[in-house]
Amino acid sequence: MNTPSGISIVIPTEGRTSLTIALIEQLYGLRERVEFPSEVLIIDSSQTDTQQKILIACEHYDAIFIPGSPNVRSKRNAGIKHARFSIILFLDSDCTPSENLLTEHWKYYENHPGLLISGVLGKLEFTGPKTLAWYLVEHSSMVRHFDIAEKPTYVRWGPTANLSVRRDVLIEIGLFDENFPFKLGGDDLDLTYRITQSGRSLIYNPFAIALHSRSTWNSISAVLGRAMRWGRMEYHLYKKHKALRVHHPPTLFAWFIAICVLFLICGFVFEYSLFLLFPIVWLFLATSLFSFISALQNPGSYTDKFSSFKENVLSTIPELTYQVGSSLEFLRHGDLRFFYSRPLLSVGETKGSWIPEAINTWSNLLALLICYSLMIILIGQS
Repeated sequence: MNTPSGISIVIPTEGRTSLTIALIEQLYGLRERVEFPSEVLIIDSSQTDTQQKILIACEHYDAIFIPGSPNVRSKRNAGIKHARFSIILFLDSDCTPSENLLTEHWKYYENHPGLLISGVLGKLEFTGPKTLAWYLVEHSSMVRHFDIAEKPTYVRWGPTANLSVRRDVLIEIGLFDENFPFKLGGDDLDLTYRITQSGRSLIYNPFAIALHSRSTWNSISAVLGRAMRWGRMEYHLYKKHKALRVHHPPTLFAWFIAICVLFLICGFVFEYSLFLLFPIVWLFLATSLFSFISALQNPGSYTDKFSSFKENVLSTIPELTYQVGSSLEFLRHGDLRFFYSRPLLSVGETKGSWIPEAINTWSNLLALLICYSLMIILIGQS
């Protein structure tokens, strides 16, 4: 039996009462203005009192309420299974749809009635007040991958916060993988990569805009917890998708582990406990040098370079947290390949990372040389 043509909007949520209710209301208005059929499915794992408020909003604004488990992948799969229409649009509950969001997704499927276009990745624009937590991630890779291009372009993967996919394609590739650890994280990369790996096309449409609230990124503990979880998920993606594995220079934290071992041995051999502090000194020097040299690449004024330096220093915190999560997960499974390999998703990402990785390597070597020189001086004076 053919699936009716239309869009089923799947929204997993937990505890975001006001944001979810606002989104349901906004989508109700947008759905009234489009010519194709649509539905909204809210899959919620909130506490009973919160669920009741969301349920009332669903009844008032023509949305379908489905109780779900805390696992976000399970909730999205439940939405897919309950969906009536041919296109599934995934939205995060902390997003606000733009006026043309639904039509910008729909037009690509309307113009390509076959399977030429299997999915449309929309653009995310962050909105709301900025806090210290946001400044930590604003210029890090955690946020950078949300901003892909200025023009429509084919992509290899993308986040599910604003993503539509043909329902039959989702059924065929096996839905979201619920065997991953943690209740969320990495599933967007895994799903969209499986779509394109199967020979289908995923296109990025910068005009299908959803505004993503910064309120869910404004806690330092939440940001660093997310960075740690994403880092840990890197191992499981690396293990599952062998085609994504590439040789890669050691990360900052991989260097730090090696430096700790080196100076631990030196401290034992020379019976100098002060050497045990050298890894911390090295880490400070390496991050400072990386931030400084990277800032010099900024073509602007000295003021611009200084601003870039501060941004680089702040972004080091979530980046390093991500690397800690990834490295520890590799170590937890007895896998040392994180020292020279990691999963990368496209040739473009490899090319784009060459300059910062070169700066990272030279910064680490220069910091090690400075620490080595200090060690020689201290040995000479003892």
